[in-house]
Amino acid sequence: MTHTISPIRSDTPSFRTHSFREHVWRYKVVIETTFAISVLEPWEKVVFLIVLSLLSLLLATGCVRFLPLQFVGMRYRLAYYLWGNEGNMHPT
Repeated sequence: MTHTISPIRSDTPSFRTHSFREHVWRYKVVIETTFAISVLEPWEKVVFLIVLSLLSLLLATGCVRFLPLQFVGMRYRLAYYLWGNEGNMHPT
């Protein structure tokens, strides 16, 4: 007589409550495996994260400083295309 274990048990990871530390660790592992950071040496990881942080900072700066100006220009362009108003296209 063989004893079979049910595939769904209460002590499996899907039913366990996880701590915040475990969630952070899982997120870290997912990011490292997605971008293959886990195969890098520690100094390469630091360089990669610095470059990634700088690129993220540039993107955020562009969104905060230049995107609102683009929306203003798009508003006047949209008014021209919808209503054909050529006069007073740009604010003074």
